[in-house]
Amino acid sequence: MFRKTVATAALLTGSLLAVPALAQTVTSATATTDLNIRSGAGVGYDVVGFIPNGETADLMGCTEGSTWCEVTYDGTTGWASGGYLSAEAEGSPTVIYQNEAGLDIATVTYDPELPDGAVTVNGALVSPGDGTTDGTSVEFENGELTYVNDNPIDPIYLEGEVVIGAGVPEDVVLTPIPDSDYSYANVNRQQVVVGPERNIVYVGR
Repeated sequence: MFRKTVATAALLTGSLLAVPALAQTVTSATATTDLNIRSGAGVGYDVVGFIPNGETADLMGCTEGSTWCEVTYDGTTGWASGGYLSAEAEGSPTVIYQNEAGLDIATVTYDPELPDGAVTVNGALVSPGDGTTDGTSVEFENGELTYVNDNPIDPIYLEGEVVIGAGVPEDVVLTPIPDSDYSYANVNRQQVVVGPERNIVYVGR
């Protein structure tokens, strides 16, 4: 009787050990660059805040495909690009966008359309790479920012989030800054300064 009891206990223990651990739902995400928080899940919505590079925000869930994620940071709730948010997967930070299969993230629904009256998206910003940037703006010495602020231009809308290092498509017309190697544009409702290689080097906030 004693042996039978021990054997049964051993079987039960083996069964318990064989049960796979349940994946823990991801409830936070870290920004891999200074990242906008927008009022809606789309590039045409207003910027209501931002998550500084390396800071962690509460994560409520992401749209299908994790293009946009609903987040809360420093009391502001809105939507951030999943391409510049990372979460822990098997002990390693993983960019959320297109990696939802390896992350247990709640799915939320949102129709990512431009607001009424917004122009059609003209193309897509070129991602700076693997979702990470150095987050460093260029320091201007010839009054470039003063000129940009004093000479506002109409916005254009491009797919993808406005971050330092993103590339502006060749077919987008940029406005030159006098006596400077830089140009500028209003992309997705944000003034940006673009370098000679058409990469964003400054984002106005």
